[in-house]
Amino acid sequence: MYHPPPSFAPLDPVRRDVVRARPPTRNQELGTWGVALYLERPNRLRSTEDSHEKYGYRAGRVRAFFTLPGHLQPFHSGPLAYLEVFTAFDAPISPFNKLHSTHHDYDSRGLRRTLVVPVSEIYFACHLVPKFHMLDEELELHKYTDLLSIGRNFWLNHCYNHHFFRLIQHWRRWRHRRPGQHYYLPNPKLQDPKLWYGIGILYDIYGSLEHAEEAFSSVLRMDKDFDKADEIFFRPGIVYKQQQKYEEALKCFERIHRNPPVPLTNIDIWFQIGHVYEQMKNYTTANDTHERVLKDSLNHVKVLQQLG
Repeated sequence: MYHPPPSFAPLDPVRRDVVRARPPTRNQELGTWGVALYLERPNRLRSTEDSHEKYGYRAGRVRAFFTLPGHLQPFHSGPLAYLEVFTAFDAPISPFNKLHSTHHDYDSRGLRRTLVVPVSEIYFACHLVPKFHMLDEELELHKYTDLLSIGRNFWLNHCYNHHFFRLIQHWRRWRHRRPGQHYYLPNPKLQDPKLWYGIGILYDIYGSLEHAEEAFSSVLRMDKDFDKADEIFFRPGIVYKQQQKYEEALKCFERIHRNPPVPLTNIDIWFQIGHVYEQMKNYTTANDTHERVLKDSLNHVKVLQQLG
């Protein structure tokens, strides 16, 4: 499945997601049934509307993908997914692992709730981890054990991939704006500079420059003496340069040129400064800066290329 950038990260590229539904084969290959988040709507599962499920996401195990036969195509012509449904995620997080939980959803007859949804309403593959301490102690685990069927209670793995991690952060921020919504996840312990340093790097790698800038700035607001502060200034400098915020980029580079982050040297920082002046069309200052680099590194390839 291919998804457009989410509303909270509009600069992201198109996201590719994989959800599998494959029954076991005669040669004893294991079946694969992925778990995904689908868009929940009011009154879909119950006759009474649960406010905490409105416009939210829930987990479902995909048992089949299919399309309707020709004479039923007028009802829905696209691919559909048959899901075994889990309950809405618990709002309180575990005090031990900071994760949210869910469990199998049953109807009044004690049968698993199931649902058919358009594939277009599946938004994320996700990972549910069984609560192993709640399994039967005598249960023997092997490669054929289907823990998603045997288990009843599960943790939602927030670190399944970086896309999912950012979705969790988005939910948590929005819960304060929409109090009382069960499916919105609670406010995290966001005052962690190392966490935001890692998030900033991910944003940088995936080209979400504005979010990278915000993440790196958050690190310095939280901890001015952060042990990677020099690298923090270098990375936003590169981001600012790409955003054509040249004055901000120069401030970052000039702050660290005497003490650049390893493995960079002051020559590398001077090259970046010269390149910024070049982008500003201040060719005289750019030339002087590049010449300064050549005094210490006569055969600096990038500088020679820029001067050429």
